[in-house]
Amino acid sequence: MQFSYFFHLSKNEGKLLNTLGVQYVVVNAENKSLINCFTAQGFLVAFNDSQYVIFENPDFTYNLTSPFYLLFDYPNANLSSLNTFVNLAPAVVNINSSWVGGYIGNSYADYLVYKAIKSGLKPLTFHLQNLP
Repeated sequence: MQFSYFFHLSKNEGKLLNTLGVQYVVVNAENKSLINCFTAQGFLVAFNDSQYVIFENPDFTYNLTSPFYLLFDYPNANLSSLNTFVNLAPAVVNINSSWVGGYIGNSYADYLVYKAIKSGLKPLTFHLQNLP
């Protein structure tokens, strides 16, 4: 995500950026005043070269406020009717079963895999290769 933000110097920039979901801030290395602003507010330098300085927000937290829904028809799913704040993940991603709240799919097989994951079974991993 890229956005511009006009900083007015305060001591709560990290908390404000946290509410926007910002963990890292990228600053042009030539912008010394903005670099000094982030440094003074306790942002940690995660990367620094001659072009960019990347700061890590010390106030960043991620609290899971809603469960993940497994998306079985990824990437072809029509998500236009869903709440934009729903946590979605492709079903092939290994997610802690306690975080899974439901599934989006259209077959009984999808339902069975969802029930297996909720029971704590790990997804199968297949190692495929071409036949000679």
